Amino acid sequence: MFRSFLPRETNFFDYFEQHISLTIEGCKELLELVSNGADVSTRSDRIKEIEHKTDDITHTCT
Repeated sequence: MFRSFLPRETNFFDYFEQHISLTIEGCKELLELVSNGADVSTRSDRIKEIEHKTDDITHTCT
């Protein structure tokens, strides 16, 4: 029964680690954005790019 709750994708945990890594990277970008206030456009573009990458990983797992 427990197996029915686990993801069917055998590489789920690899995807999970990638997602976490990108999330941490996005958090660092956001911290730099709010701390320094410089390069707002560049940093916000990078955050958006990271978000799209994490969305792709999420869609791959579902």
